[in-house]
Amino acid sequence: MELSSEKRKKIENNFSIPRHSDAKQVCYYGQHYHCFAYSRDLEQWIVYDDKTVKVIGGWNDVLTMCIKGHLQPQVLFFEAVN
Repeated sequence: MELSSEKRKKIENNFSIPRHSDAKQVCYYGQHYHCFAYSRDLEQWIVYDDKTVKVIGGWNDVLTMCIKGHLQPQVLFFEAVN
């Protein structure tokens, strides 16, 4: 049974599910930590490591760095999305 758009809207308003996005994550590999943080101003991800701060681009760039560098996420920080 499919809900009408009016009924669906009423349900969504009464039972709104909070949505979250990954805002920051701390990764570890080989005695080194890296922090990836999303910048809303730049609309890109930034990586912080032992020596540098660098804009790396989109989420796929974060994934590529993690895979190539064998980085393992240890702590994830989420924020609510309105």
